[in-house]
Amino acid sequence: MQEVVDQALSIHTNSEKLGLGVDVVGIEHFKTICKRTPSFTKKMFSAAEITYANKKAEPEIHLAARFAAKEAVLKALGVGFAKGVGYRDVEVKVDKSGMPRALLYNEAQKIAEKLGVTDIPISISHTKTEAVCVAIAITKASIEAKEKTKVAANEVTEQFKALRKGL
Repeated sequence: MQEVVDQALSIHTNSEKLGLGVDVVGIEHFKTICKRTPSFTKKMFSAAEITYANKKAEPEIHLAARFAAKEAVLKALGVGFAKGVGYRDVEVKVDKSGMPRALLYNEAQKIAEKLGVTDIPISISHTKTEAVCVAIAITKASIEAKEKTKVAANEVTEQFKALRKGL
């Protein structure tokens, strides 16, 4: 029975099967960068991201949130803006239900494919002073591990029931 429990725990705690990324951006600092370097937004964001932000009362807050999302997604993949990953290799769009979605292109997409990433859900939030994003890189291996965990948990339950009957 201990072997089954150990297997279930090892499957559940194997962090290589998921990637987690978090990033926080100071709004005032971000605004300063945008004012100091006007080309920054065009280099960093897609036309769609800029258009989305410009429809808001305070576009810089929404761009800062998207910058945090790009950073969080790349952290979830285990890279930053390095290894050939460009600023526009991660784009944040809003889906039909209003949820932000991270879309990957070029090198970021290649890295995700190599890692077996099937989805990267993100959660973005902001205040007047900070923008934050959390991203989780879900892999095929994490989905398979979840299924194995269910099987292992069922085995443990059945063994426990059998042992309890013997008492």
